[in-house]
Amino acid sequence: MRYALIKKRDFAVQPFVLTVCTYSRSLLHEIIFSKVPKYCMMLLHSPPAHHSISMSTGASACYPSPLLRRSPLLRHHTSRLSRLSRPSRTQGIHLLPSTSLVPCQAKRSSSSSFSGGGKKGGSSGSGFSLDNVDKLLAERPELRVGDRNNKAAEDRRRSSAPFKTGMSRKPTLMESLDTVEMAASPSPAATADMLYHLGDALKREAMYRQLGSMEQTRVAAAMAKLSDLLLEEQGSSKRVEQLGGKHLSLSAWGMGKVGSKGIQVSTRLGDAFAECALACPSMDGPGAKGKGWLNWANLLYSLAEAGVVCSKSKHVQAAFDTAVNNRLLVEGQKCNGQDVSNTLHATASAGYAGNLEPLVSAVAGDLTSVMKSASAQDWSNTIWALAKHEEMKAGRLGPGLPIILHDGLAVTSDLALRGAVVPQNLSNILWALAKLGWKGDMSVVGILASALTMRAANSNPQDASNTLWALAELGWYDASTYSTLISTLVQKVRLAQPQALSVAFLACAEAQHWESNVEELALLISKQSVQQWGQWNFQTIANTLYSWAVLTAVGAAPASPSFARMAQQLFSCAACREASTVNFLDLCQLYLAHQVALFVALPGGGLSADQVLLKACAKSYEAQQQKLQKQIRCSASLEQELAAVMQHAGYDVKRDIVIGREFVQLQVQGAAVRVAVAENYFRTPQGLLKGSVVLHDVLAGWVCKGSVIISEAEWADLQGDPQRQQAFLAQHLQQMRSKV
Repeated sequence: MRYALIKKRDFAVQPFVLTVCTYSRSLLHEIIFSKVPKYCMMLLHSPPAHHSISMSTGASACYPSPLLRRSPLLRHHTSRLSRLSRPSRTQGIHLLPSTSLVPCQAKRSSSSSFSGGGKKGGSSGSGFSLDNVDKLLAERPELRVGDRNNKAAEDRRRSSAPFKTGMSRKPTLMESLDTVEMAASPSPAATADMLYHLGDALKREAMYRQLGSMEQTRVAAAMAKLSDLLLEEQGSSKRVEQLGGKHLSLSAWGMGKVGSKGIQVSTRLGDAFAECALACPSMDGPGAKGKGWLNWANLLYSLAEAGVVCSKSKHVQAAFDTAVNNRLLVEGQKCNGQDVSNTLHATASAGYAGNLEPLVSAVAGDLTSVMKSASAQDWSNTIWALAKHEEMKAGRLGPGLPIILHDGLAVTSDLALRGAVVPQNLSNILWALAKLGWKGDMSVVGILASALTMRAANSNPQDASNTLWALAELGWYDASTYSTLISTLVQKVRLAQPQALSVAFLACAEAQHWESNVEELALLISKQSVQQWGQWNFQTIANTLYSWAVLTAVGAAPASPSFARMAQQLFSCAACREASTVNFLDLCQLYLAHQVALFVALPGGGLSADQVLLKACAKSYEAQQQKLQKQIRCSASLEQELAAVMQHAGYDVKRDIVIGREFVQLQVQGAAVRVAVAENYFRTPQGLLKGSVVLHDVLAGWVCKGSVIISEAEWADLQGDPQRQQAFLAQHLQQMRSKV
């Protein structure tokens, strides 16, 4: 390790430098700065780099080696160090490696030593052992801050006066942790400030690096300590009850940021925040100074982000009810796009099941002013939240939904054309449109998809996968767009979860999309280790096998050894799962894949090795086909018309029959005939049948003497002309027989 105690001084004067060196094999891992403005303690997990690291003003800088220079962590902390020192024109901070110092004349210890020195060519200094640091600081009181001669007094000062929300420089994560750990008995407001700064620092630093296990442990301990402090009884009430609306909002925000990083937070604290907010007049009263919506939005969003849900807390449910139906709709409440976005996002994430129509209608009625300064992320979160609520099919949004959706799509499309929307926001909007069953202008979908494709390299596997699913669900297909998104998954396959991979395959199957990137993805999946295969649950296995079945049966995928190998491994994984806990639809998908495996003679025979699972799948599939048969009989006017025309022409016609567990709408002269309605086709490009429709047509053809698909639109053009209808059907049957 190398420690350096650096004092800022005039560069014309020799800087005071202390170093302790030992060798380590690891590269630069982290730099920790103390909160002391007169000196900084730097911890470098690296061997001495033999390069000078200099931060100066009005002086030439000597940079580290190229390897260290590429580190964003080093750039971030050196920049923060510069702000920490606030050097004047002739002052700065200078760090010199031990090799640039004159060797210490004092006797060194066997493990490490301090050596004092100056710039290159400077004079030697006195030697100090590591155990004498306290003695050194006692001899050099100017190195201390606050009560420089009394460390206990300094500790008390830091614990009683934590960072304030309005300070010019935000504390680092280490500074925030140090403050919490040294706090003895802070006031409720000071505790709330510490919680806010802990969450804020965690959010900022987690953006460019991953927390180490030691840091996560410290954050969890700090969060537990702050929770205990706020929930502590003080007199006849808890300390958290003494907080005003602003402190409740900010401390809840900090808790949410900690919880969003996977660190456990106290649900009791979240419940207490909600209970106190209900009784706090300064949340939205005159004391809130017009920031009532901001306070409530921060509180609700933070509770949801911390994992607190309405169904498990009556106080949280009451807080959402009160805010949505009463407090936020009070005249004079100021709000902006982010407040609206956070509020709606919170209701969706926390599972709020109340009536949102008054709130949505109020926002839609004043949309121009409320969302005037909304960012692309604000619109994305708003549309996503509305789609999540609409997915519940509870009808709780009212007539304000289409108004918000129309304006939101107009703004985000314009921003997308200018390249001002990040991939995650684009993916969320497309996902929301798919969930909402968008039937509007498909050019909007094309704009959003094209913008995401241009920035696909910056997207993560989940965004790429969700986008593919949304495009297939919306009925929008473009070969180059699908290929680019699949290529992103191939390049980042190690970061992709099995669910993302299976969803991507489902989208390709629905669009009958096959190219080299899809084959490469199948190859990478087939090479997974046993441990990686263990992460695949039954649903992801069933979805991926169903996709394989579609692409194989419809002839979209040519003979591909890697694709077949992936299917074999997936069938083996399915046999290792317990069928009694599997979803009905998953069993049906598995049975379809098994039928295709038998037809194409896939090695292993699909599910043949597991007769118990095969029987469960066959039973589920048979029940599904019987249910489909009943539904068709209730609404089959077009099929009846087709059957009547064919019978009049002298053909043998059977309707709504099941052959070999496969449902057949019409059987004419032994061939299966199916009517394809508008929902069976992609909207862009027109005429592209969905893979799921083609698969069932192929399966029906296997149990009959071929199959024919009749387009509802084509049949509509022949209405009122029986002769043309008969000629049309005869032509299709003849084409089918010629192919067979």
